[in-house]
Amino acid sequence: MDGNHIVISVELNDGVSPLPTHALVDCGATGYAFVDEEFARDHNLPLFKLKQPRSLEVIDGRPVESGNITHLTKIEMNINNHREIIPMFITKLGHYPIVLGLPWLQRHDIDISFAKNSLTFSSDFCLSHCCPRNAVTIQGISIDPPEKINISMIAGSTFIRTVKKGVVAAFKMTLFELDRALRNHENKNKEPLTERIESKSLYLRTIMNIYLSSERLSQRSSHPIAPMITRSH
Repeated sequence: MDGNHIVISVELNDGVSPLPTHALVDCGATGYAFVDEEFARDHNLPLFKLKQPRSLEVIDGRPVESGNITHLTKIEMNINNHREIIPMFITKLGHYPIVLGLPWLQRHDIDISFAKNSLTFSSDFCLSHCCPRNAVTIQGISIDPPEKINISMIAGSTFIRTVKKGVVAAFKMTLFELDRALRNHENKNKEPLTERIESKSLYLRTIMNIYLSSERLSQRSSHPIAPMITRSH
């Protein structure tokens, strides 16, 4: 990483099972800590509603596009045996599921070495509350940007030409086939799939959104419309 950023491995623990992930330590973030909205929902992190929504601004003072922060989570975070119960605001983040800001660094009075790409927890506060036996050092890691799912609605003829060029991998499924599969699932499980899918993966929710969008567009158009999904880094 460059500038005032370090990425570290962390582990979240809700008392049921540990969740290994990674966090961006950002000296330029003025909030205590943040967790990505999709990540929190996918992993069923406990949510607590704020009494008053909080605004979040980018560096030039403009409000972020994701809107006000309305919820936070509180969960145990373990960094190489440095343990704490950390409150994190729920918002939409970029490449990293967790961002740890300047107030978090100040609270733990962390010794940062950008030259060595490491953090050391050796303050009196940490030795009393977070790692009472010994100081803890964590080495920064290198993380590639996550795979992105790009969605676009195109005409069937355009879709066929694109596939023939070999630039995308594609699968074929008509709206009738998808609708039948969804209804068979609901009949078997006696529960609407839309309720089950809310807590599932981003990919499943993406497929559901494509289906609903395609159905609405097809009803308004006399031409067949095909959803195309491509993955890029």
